[in-house]
Order: sequence, then C-alpha cells, then structure tokens
Amino acid sequence: MIEMAPAPHAGRGNTEMGGRHMLETSVIRSISAWAGGAPITSFYLDVDGRRSPRWPDVELRAGHLLRLARQRAHARDQLGAGSAASGASAEADLAGIERWLGHDLDRSKVRGVALFSCTAEGRFESLLLPEPVRDQVVVDLEPDVAQLCLLSSASWRAIALGVDRERWRMMRLEEDGEEEEIDVVDDRLPHGIDVDIELAGFGHHDEELVREHYHRVARSLEEELRRRPEARVVLCGPQESLRELEAHLPERVRAQVAGRAHLELDAAPAELARCAREVLEAADADRRSAMVAELRGRVATGGGAVAGIDACLAVLGTAQAESLLVERTFEMPGGRCEGCGLLVTATAGACPRCGGHVRPVENVVDAAVGDAYLHDVTLVALPDGELADLGRIGALVAAWARTEVRTEGHTEGHAEGRTEGLEPSDA
Repeated sequence: MIEMAPAPHAGRGNTEMGGRHMLETSVIRSISAWAGGAPITSFYLDVDGRRSPRWPDVELRAGHLLRLARQRAHARDQLGAGSAASGASAEADLAGIERWLGHDLDRSKVRGVALFSCTAEGRFESLLLPEPVRDQVVVDLEPDVAQLCLLSSASWRAIALGVDRERWRMMRLEEDGEEEEIDVVDDRLPHGIDVDIELAGFGHHDEELVREHYHRVARSLEEELRRRPEARVVLCGPQESLRELEAHLPERVRAQVAGRAHLELDAAPAELARCAREVLEAADADRRSAMVAELRGRVATGGGAVAGIDACLAVLGTAQAESLLVERTFEMPGGRCEGCGLLVTATAGACPRCGGHVRPVENVVDAAVGDAYLHDVTLVALPDGELADLGRIGALVAAWARTEVRTEGHTEGHAEGRTEGLEPSDA
C-alpha cells in the first residue's frame, strides 16, 4: 500500500490522489514519463522507526544525501554536462525536497519515502511507502524508479483460509501488514441424535454434511478469488481437513495455493495471519533460490541465460529477457542512446545499434531495472554477494529466444529472435 503525500508547496504540479493506494504499475509509469530534457531529482529515504527511532538520525542521513546531490550537480556543471538553467532547476529540486522533509511525518506505518522533483517542468511527487528503502539520491534526465519497481514486484495480496471438518475462517492479507477477517463460519453438527434414526444412517448423514461443508468452503474461496484474482492462497488447518478441502477445489484455485500449514481453528485471527505470512515468506525464499539456481545452471550450459551487465543490457535491448535478477545495491554509471533508447555501459560516444548519440546515465543498473519492469520482465532483488561470481546481475532469456546465448566473459553462442528494442518514449 502507498500514500500520496502533498507537494511541499502549491504550484508544483503535484497530483494529489489522497488516501491509500497500491503501488501499481500506473503510478510508476506516470513518474517514468517525466523523462525528457530537464533534470529530475529522485530521492529515497529510509524512515523506518524500528531502525532509526530518533528523527534527528534520519535528518542527518537526509542532509548527507542532499549534500551528495549538490556535489554531483556541481561536478556536472564543472564538466559542462549541464546548462546553467538545468543546474538551477536541480538546486530548486533539492531545496523543495529539503522543505518537504521539514514537515511532520507519521512513522507508525510509513517505512520509506520516495520523492521525485523536476522544477523546470513544475512537477513534484511524494510517495509514502510501507516498506523501508535504501537511502539514495540521483539527479539525471530520467527519474530513477528502480526501488519502486522492486517494491512493486515483491508486493502481494493473499487469502489465509483456516478450515477443519466443521468450521472455517477467511482473512485478507496485504504485504504491508494490513489484515481483514472476512468470514467466520461454524457448520458444527448437532450433538444429539434422534432416537428414530439408526446409528449407521446418522453416520452416513454426518459424512454428507461434512462434504457439504467443504463444498461451501470451496465456493466461498472461489468467490473471494473472483474479487481478488491476483491473491495467493494459504491453507491452514489439520492435514486431513486440508486434503479433503483440496479435493473440492477446481484446478485453477489449487494453482493459486502458495502453501499449507497445520493450525487448529481455535487459534486467534492474529495467529492465522502470522502462520500464513510465514508460509508466504518461505515460498518467496524458495522461489528466489530456485531462480538463482536456474540462472547458474543455464549460464553454465548455455541454455538460455546471460550474466554480467553488458550481456543483460543486450538482452533487455532486444526484448529477449524473461526475468532479471540483480543484487540490491549494485550500481554503476552508463549511458542511454537518445535515438533508440538502448542502455549501454559507455557514458558517451555512438550507439552500437543505431549510431545515435549516447548521453550519460548516473546509474545504468537502475535504468535497466526500470526498463525491465515497464516491459513486464520479472524482477528478483537479491542480497549483496548472491551473484558476485556472475557480475552481480543476470537474466533468464524468454523461451522463444532460448538458443545459445553469449555471456559476459565467455561465449555460449548467440541469442536469436526478435531484435526490436526499447523506443525512446519507453525509456
């Protein structure tokens, strides 16, 4: 979930959305579309009270980022990389960010802040995030949305369903910690037995009621998934009950089950939510490990993967990437072709694809993450050191392009397929 905060003062072109919103692709696309001829300042600050209980400590880190940005802007001016007008615009951006940070901020739910400013175009956007971010400031001709992309890619919605032979409880869960109980149903069977009903007959009737109970649970879960089709499902309860319930679930619903856990239905709603979150965290960790293993295996055999920044930029530029795996703090300078939008590790010169002019990009790794996200490439953020032997970044190639591929430092052939890259408007 995300809050859209007001601009530091009126007249900055801020879009005030109000309320709480999921960090959707549309929000990131809107900010990405700012890219143009004027400098844009992207500012991320970790305000997580669990790590920095004292606000003065946050202010110290913010001050360091602002000084760093001013030093970089001054260095660009000294090198003649920016005009006097662009330098003034960047300074105004930083002054506006500094004023915004002087406002009161409720840190009870906000863990991170992302601010984007382009004074020359009258634009300012402030996002209050439920997850911590890495302290970062970038002044460039395009916004640095990489951290937003990684947060959005890792976000999820889930349904926790607790069930046994007589009861069920359903909860909606959000990745940011929000929880809502939506169903508590007790289908407990009557304890008395009519003396006119034979015991064998009652036993048969008992089993019919249990089957109807599981059928009702399955229908309720289907209805909830129609309202939240992207939600992952966690089933909690006695193992026998989970087996019987799954026998009543359609295949499309079973496909959305992320995991299962043993839990007695007498547990409190908070325990159900905690249990479901643990299952989801374990499933996500398993998925990341599996993707890293797949990347290593494919790179080793030439089976449709690349490693290293140059090779990854190449497959992104030809729309061949299916997934991009990157260490969280990996960054390096590079460039983007002003003609075709291709990202390269060179900071100047001619584009290797179209011959157009390459302008510098402060962090080409973040630019690659942003491009990948906007073109529906799966993103996986990894701890530092996870891909150290592979150049800190790797990509799985799409199925249609999985012929032999070239990796940085050694050759396994070439990835053949479509060659259309990113249009400048997509950059």
